[in-house]
Amino acid sequence: MKEGKTTFPIRIKSGSASVSIYDRSDAYPYYRVAHYVGSQRQMKPFTRLADARLQARQIAEQISTGEGRAIRMSRADELIYQRAREAIAPLGLTLDTAAIELAQLNRSIENDNNRSPRLSDLRESGSIEADSDVVIFIHREKKGVFIDSRMLCQIVVGKNRNGPQGVFDLCFDRDVCWFEDWRKHQDLVAEAEKLRS
Repeated sequence: MKEGKTTFPIRIKSGSASVSIYDRSDAYPYYRVAHYVGSQRQMKPFTRLADARLQARQIAEQISTGEGRAIRMSRADELIYQRAREAIAPLGLTLDTAAIELAQLNRSIENDNNRSPRLSDLRESGSIEADSDVVIFIHREKKGVFIDSRMLCQIVVGKNRNGPQGVFDLCFDRDVCWFEDWRKHQDLVAEAEKLRS
């Protein structure tokens, strides 16, 4: 495909490293810089071709020197998360819908009895906090209340850029993966009050 005198995909090479730039399309309205980390293909979107070229050159140079490859291979998981976040944001804006990202908590929270999760418990919490408009945790106490497949849990709003933070209770039915108002499940509420007294 051509854009003026430019033929896509553009290949940027440095030593044995090769990074490709793909053209915009109806399905994906961004230039995409693509390279491999091990067997995993990495993609990054750009609105301007000049930015895509600059990034592609930097990646190719880092990989060819070996320094970039060592850093990327040792931080493969973090790079995958970062690339996913960078791809999700423009997708949500393009489709005019909410983009939801699931993230893993650090294991340190398991040693901290029944405290609610907080932003610092997220892996890569700094970048998630910076990029997100809302961060929500689903929390259940270790000594939770279960009846059949239902349990009481809390939704903790750890960050809300356009509104209040807070905590509210819900009932979760594991059999159908469904959240409901806790007030519809008074048997669970009664059981929770027994445990707390």
